[in-house]
Amino acid sequence: MVEREQIGIIESVLFMAGEPVKLKDIASLFEISGDEAKTLMDEVLEQYSSVGGGLKMVCLDGCYQLVTNKDNSVWVEKFLGVDKKKQLPTSLVETVAVIAYKQPITRAEVEYIRGVKCDYSVKKLLEYGLIEQAGKKDVPGKPFLYVTTPKFLRTFGISSIEELPVVEVDDSEDDNI
Repeated sequence: MVEREQIGIIESVLFMAGEPVKLKDIASLFEISGDEAKTLMDEVLEQYSSVGGGLKMVCLDGCYQLVTNKDNSVWVEKFLGVDKKKQLPTSLVETVAVIAYKQPITRAEVEYIRGVKCDYSVKKLLEYGLIEQAGKKDVPGKPFLYVTTPKFLRTFGISSIEELPVVEVDDSEDDNI
């Protein structure tokens, strides 16, 4: 099978999947090695980055997905009737920001940093799929640890946590956590 056919199949699979597809699943689909699949996906990513179309391909933590071009977001929102007023409340944004920068982190640690209770915010972020439980901390009470999800990355338009802006923080207070 020629590369152009493979790329067409990848586009179809990613379009129909509607969610990120793992590299190993691409390799399995074509019965090729992981390295060959990575080379193929790098080629697809390169093609999408050089085209100014309405779709682009992103790689989120080793998974690939077709997404709309963010330059067209105003038009997509207009078509879908998205109400800009329905953005995340500040409390949820602050909570998910703390989790993103400090993950894995417990709810109590988030509350310590924010200085307010976060039960509601953590519950809503879990419901929205922006965070998930990632085990338990090895301390008395074994509280859940929380981390961000691939949906968080997609929602905020980044491909990995390393892309978050660098924030200068006084870590001297963190010694108590």
